[in-house]
Amino acid sequence: MSTCTAKAQDPLFTQNSLFPETLNPAFTGLSESNSVGLLHRVQWPDLNLQLDSEFAFINTWNDRINSGIGISIINQRQNFTNYNFTKVNINYAYKVQLTENWIFHPSIALGYGLRGFNSKRIVLEDQIDISNGVINQNSSEVSILNEKINYFDFSTGILLNNENFFIGTSLKHINKPNVSILSNGDVPLDMFFSVNLGYQFTIADYFDIISFPYEAKLKLTSNFLKQGSFRRIDLGGALIYSNYFFGISANSNLQDSSGGRTIFNSYGLFGGLNYEHLQFGYSYDFNHLKGLSTGGVYELSVLYRFNLYPKCFTCPNN
Repeated sequence: MSTCTAKAQDPLFTQNSLFPETLNPAFTGLSESNSVGLLHRVQWPDLNLQLDSEFAFINTWNDRINSGIGISIINQRQNFTNYNFTKVNINYAYKVQLTENWIFHPSIALGYGLRGFNSKRIVLEDQIDISNGVINQNSSEVSILNEKINYFDFSTGILLNNENFFIGTSLKHINKPNVSILSNGDVPLDMFFSVNLGYQFTIADYFDIISFPYEAKLKLTSNFLKQGSFRRIDLGGALIYSNYFFGISANSNLQDSSGGRTIFNSYGLFGGLNYEHLQFGYSYDFNHLKGLSTGGVYELSVLYRFNLYPKCFTCPNN
């Protein structure tokens, strides 16, 4: 006899400081420019639980309505069960000029999600023949399974920023859509809550360090994430030059059921190159999962911005 607990969350990305739209729709159009990007993530390739995730988006800024509008797509695949998740979001963020320096961005996002899996990987009760010690291939209960689950959901976010600092928060899956694999089941998707902080400054304005060129910047970011009993804290810092950037990130994953105890930590290195408005990024995470060799997590990203606004907080070369 054995028991097992599985906890599922929304796909998360290490390079969320470069792609903040993955956490909060209020970042849509923040640079007041048009942009497209693609982020590819491979998690735990040495295990039979490998997860591949992609995030792609296109954002545009409209001066006439003072708003940013974007479309984003998230896709995730798990190799053992053939689990596949795809979601399309339409994001809208409005710009409110509070003072000469401070800007407020309320936003909403409408999403359509589709989840699928391979039911042949699931063993149901009537397949187990204890007397003969065999597992039958067929089950009369397969008809109650939904191998394809589709749903609509609604999310919102806000962001307050100036030229160097931002603070934001978002709440996803406000309507708690039903994602049960049973045709008559009712499993509401937990709401996803996040708080986002960031501060970026020119090093030469605060420290007289000869080895740093004047344009070098330091960017610090932090996130608090919660979905159901899953909680996570992200911390990150990066040195940003005109043509390249590099940094380090760390996160702690916590669960209410463990009394707030850290169940595993991840530390990552990331960096990239900037060429005019084109940006390439790479990150690698070192995971600790109870002594298992996971192969870590790595991500590749490409981002292109055009009609660039001169004070783009999220742009590494600005």
